[in-house]
Amino acid sequence: MNHESRSASPVGTGLLALTDRVRGGDRIARDELQSRLQGGLAPVVRLALRRGVGFPGLVRWVHQTCAELSCDRNIPPERYASEITRRLCSALVQELPPAPARMDSATGV
Repeated sequence: MNHESRSASPVGTGLLALTDRVRGGDRIARDELQSRLQGGLAPVVRLALRRGVGFPGLVRWVHQTCAELSCDRNIPPERYASEITRRLCSALVQELPPAPARMDSATGV
């Protein structure tokens, strides 16, 4: 993908194409999608941890996951941000529905 197409649409067709490949079972695309999502969601997770700001369901999930990871240890929540982000992205990718079955144009099935 060239720089121009990325700047024209930040999410762009690149992520959509990657998502389609993941839905088709492409494991390499799955790893790349998770990596790209982590880069974009890391600041969202940190903001939810530090200030409790964001979509209420996401903030609740982030704090609940942090509590599970910390097991009541006296460690700053920000220390868990990367693991929480990884888990969030993994869960999002796992929730993608499979690609619809393609119809064979010759048989119509």
